[in-house]
Amino acid sequence: MSWPVTSDNVASDRAGPQKPQHEGGQKPAHEEWVVTLTNGLVTKIERLDETTSTRRELSPDEYAAIAAGYYTAYYAGIRDYAHAIAAGRTDVAHAYYQQMTQYLGAIGQA
Repeated sequence: MSWPVTSDNVASDRAGPQKPQHEGGQKPAHEEWVVTLTNGLVTKIERLDETTSTRRELSPDEYAAIAAGYYTAYYAGIRDYAHAIAAGRTDVAHAYYQQMTQYLGAIGQA
């Protein structure tokens, strides 16, 4: 893993890049994840551990939390589609299916 080279985190040329330090032991504002795809489908998600420079696969509970967020968004889309149809907005319904078809085509699932 390479770390950004700045005057704050490089001790010397011989020491190599140093990991960024976070004040007061606070967590960084962001995390880095590695997402592995097989035929366009997510097969593994790993979190990069900044302290040890290693990858750690998400726990079953973390995968479940991600899936719950996905299904919440999916069902919200279906709900919005149903409301559009009920309101006679077939243009919105058509746009939804067109976007889904393009997405599935892009990941090779259509």
